[in-house]
Amino acid sequence: MPVSHLNALLDHLRKTGVVGQAGDLSDGQLLQSFNSQRSNAAFEALVRRHGSMVWGVCRRLLQNHHDAEDAFQATFLVLARKAASIVPREMVGNWLYGVARQTALRAGATAVKRRTQERQVMQLPEPPASDRTAALDMHEMLDEELSRLPDKYRVAVVLCDLEGKTRAEAARQLNWREGTVASRVARGRSLLAKRMARRGFKFSVATLAASLAPSANAQAPASLVSAVIKSSAAATTQAAACLASAKVLALAEGVIKTMLLSKLSKLSAVLIIAVACCGIGYVGYVNIANGQPAAEEPAAAEQASQFTKNVQIGGPAQTENAAEDPKDALATKEQIALWRKLRDESQRTLQELMQARALAADQAHKARLRKFVAGQVTANNILTSSQRLQSAESALGLTGEKRLEQLERQWGYAKIAYECYKPKFDGGKIGPDEYYAIQEYLLEMEIAVAKAKSQKGTEKK
Repeated sequence: MPVSHLNALLDHLRKTGVVGQAGDLSDGQLLQSFNSQRSNAAFEALVRRHGSMVWGVCRRLLQNHHDAEDAFQATFLVLARKAASIVPREMVGNWLYGVARQTALRAGATAVKRRTQERQVMQLPEPPASDRTAALDMHEMLDEELSRLPDKYRVAVVLCDLEGKTRAEAARQLNWREGTVASRVARGRSLLAKRMARRGFKFSVATLAASLAPSANAQAPASLVSAVIKSSAAATTQAAACLASAKVLALAEGVIKTMLLSKLSKLSAVLIIAVACCGIGYVGYVNIANGQPAAEEPAAAEQASQFTKNVQIGGPAQTENAAEDPKDALATKEQIALWRKLRDESQRTLQELMQARALAADQAHKARLRKFVAGQVTANNILTSSQRLQSAESALGLTGEKRLEQLERQWGYAKIAYECYKPKFDGGKIGPDEYYAIQEYLLEMEIAVAKAKSQKGTEKK
């Protein structure tokens, strides 16, 4: 369906008050509309479709109703800001479940820390353990094990058990066959029951399904849903700050940072495995060229390939699922092709890591620059962070217009630092050493920009 037609339909649904019942539109279509057009109607439909599941996760993991409300709002604020990163698009519910659990755990940890500090100030005794606390522990373990399921099982359990969809609805949502949904729900429940039994909680498959099923009080309050739609749909900090509380914004920011760190750690693991496979591939290739057998390399390459695949989709493969993955013997030509593919993937991964490093260096330099303007750090701090930023961005190897944009941005930072220090130097508040060091930094960046412009003009000629 074209995006323009899709948005027209969504606007019609919103005006007629049936956005939450947009059954003909898949999560992928709604996400596409929100990403491309920032459609408030599409975002509202996603909130209403998955709100009860997210609210159920927050209420299961948090004792305090207000903490659950904060976690609920922060979850959809993360969705508004990170919607473009959801792949595949049809698995919005699965993605939201993971974010809701992570947000609720973070909110719970913050609340425990706050209450502990309050008790220490008031010198109050620890509250006795209750049946509700034990039930919370059980639900926390259940959600933890559910989060560890392979994606193909977790998404089926989330849609059918946590959101209460029928097999047909889930199949239509995921573009799967109905039989596939049924088998994966059954397999997911079975794995959950086994894992919970190992932790001391014995569930039959039927009892487990009942524990996961949405209850009557799992419906998110209508006022809360409306507040989330208003505060999150803009997907910008400035707009959201007008409506969302500082507590919710801080919670969402913390979760986004955790997601970034998790992605970086996975990319690092992929890079290490890919580099190792390149070494294995080279040895195997030499053996093949010399007519020697390569008996052990195929298994190693296959394991590395499987590991790399699992890291990319979110974690190591589960042992219960290992028997379902076919392991066919690879022919010599297929081995070489696989090793070359892993080599190319390692190069792409290295570029992504370098881009992440440059972004982190830019953010760190801006943070130090703000402190510098406020008089909280010295010129040496700014010069050191500037050198790190220059090194990180230079390593990307950009040329032409993109390199010029990098240098002009760094020149802008230098201007801010210089304009901050010049009045202080004129007023005799700082010595010449620091002042001229900042001036040299400014001139160095101005010269770099001039060289880049000159080189760009030469290339055009």
